[in-house]
Amino acid sequence: MPRDQAPNRAAQSGEPAQPPEPAKRAMRITFGFIALVTALSAVGQFGTSVYLPSLPAIAEAMAAPTATVQLTMTSYFIAFAVAQLVYGPVTDRFGRRPIMKFGLILFIAASLLSAATTSIGMLIFGRAVQAVGACAGIVVGRAVVRDLVDGADLARVMAYIALAFAAVPGLAPYLGGVLQEQFGWQATFLVTALLGFAILVIAWFRLPETNRFPLPRLDPIAAGRAYGPLLQSRLFMGYATTTAFALGGVFAFHTGSPALYIGELGVSPSEYGLYPLITVFGFVAATLVTARLAGRVSTAGLVRLGLTLLVLSTVFVVGLPSVGIMTPLSITLTIVFYGVGLGLLLPSGAAAAMQGFPERAGTAAALLGFLHMAAAAIASATVSLLQAPVGPLAFPLTMAIFALLAVLSFLLALPARRRP
Repeated sequence: MPRDQAPNRAAQSGEPAQPPEPAKRAMRITFGFIALVTALSAVGQFGTSVYLPSLPAIAEAMAAPTATVQLTMTSYFIAFAVAQLVYGPVTDRFGRRPIMKFGLILFIAASLLSAATTSIGMLIFGRAVQAVGACAGIVVGRAVVRDLVDGADLARVMAYIALAFAAVPGLAPYLGGVLQEQFGWQATFLVTALLGFAILVIAWFRLPETNRFPLPRLDPIAAGRAYGPLLQSRLFMGYATTTAFALGGVFAFHTGSPALYIGELGVSPSEYGLYPLITVFGFVAATLVTARLAGRVSTAGLVRLGLTLLVLSTVFVVGLPSVGIMTPLSITLTIVFYGVGLGLLLPSGAAAAMQGFPERAGTAAALLGFLHMAAAAIASATVSLLQAPVGPLAFPLTMAIFALLAVLSFLLALPARRRP
């Protein structure tokens, strides 16, 4: 009998079913496959960051307050978070490929709608629909990886996905700044639609179906109950919320920095795009180190070190404007150190959260993604609320709050982490 048709002994013994070893080996050695699932995971991040340099121009074109225009990010994060809770059980039932196709097609259509609108209300709506399509990519990407790899390999591949997930918001604004200066804000949404179409074509032909154990039927009540074990797991919730709050600090920076850099400090949209790009280097370096250290250094040790750097960096990002040192470069350099801390804890914490639920990878990925984007939505809304009363300190204060929340979440995971 061929090896891939051999009976699944783990399933017969009642143990969690695992994909066959050949699938795992192919995942480790196929760079193109890893690049594809990474692109699926990061397309939503590109969509929400490439238009950041255009926020002041959108506010001027639509005669809308800055805080209202920032709601285009908040609505995106809220829709992204909620939709993942639906996608998780659905992809466990119907497979990874159908959900991937539906999500990317919706993402493309919503991007075109956003480019064509002239109303801030319609843009907020278009961004929400765009998020519903985009979040299918991150759910499918993480679920495919969990279908095929585990252990130290899972941590390594999750590190590359985390690299794209957090690095793209730093890389895309530069492109967005150039597009804004040359063609206007609508061009950023047209390019986003084009990117979504390219990924859809490649994934249509190259992404295999990896869900080997689909749910027999889709029961909304049972789907809701599927989140119960995850919500009751102190280990899952501890690491998931730790990474969520840490990531929320990054989105606070991306929400508030255009108003500060372009509106108050007077930099051009293309110049603004360089500063998020600088912040990427710390995260990239730390994530690559984390991928190398997976299996050698404990997850808790990497997360603890990352949290330390997050807290220290937020002390400086709040302290510098408070004492009158407020230049684009000085603020950006403090964000670099925040990125280093995030690069250490994000892939390690995400892998630790998902490690205990191999049989429901889609559901675990969905809940993890929900918590990440819910934290992003709350961070974005917090920046908008603080924009008027504290001005330049809006996103620094939000980053500091979320760094402290990440520390508290990690402390809640300690009792479960210490168990044998």
